[in-house]
Amino acid sequence: MPFQARQLVAICGLVAMTNAASAACAVDERELKAKLGNAGFLIDDSLVPVSRPEPPKFPSVAVNWAIGGQVDILQIIAPNGAVADRVVLCAEPFGYFQPNALAWAKNFAFAPLPKDVPEKYRVYFLTVRFKLR
Repeated sequence: MPFQARQLVAICGLVAMTNAASAACAVDERELKAKLGNAGFLIDDSLVPVSRPEPPKFPSVAVNWAIGGQVDILQIIAPNGAVADRVVLCAEPFGYFQPNALAWAKNFAFAPLPKDVPEKYRVYFLTVRFKLR
């Protein structure tokens, strides 16, 4: 995926967070989808993974501090159904869970686009929750 597209996704995500109603880590998915649709991404609200990997590993530093959290990720899906890229939109608390969540999010698989649909990248929103047991 060209670097410019990843940059566009990151900027759109920041804009959506800035305009969110909550002061906490919140992204207006509807607004972000609209911006990405205008930028040429295919927005498909029925998109679901056909396979997902085992849950991500809980970071040892988070276990040591006994904290949980969540990471909101925007996955960019190639026409063939592979995850072409992923961008962290939000993480609470920041700095603990992003690497594990991003590594996990790379291994999803989606159905390829039908032959009669123009080849475009799609987007999928993923929230990864880390909870202590």
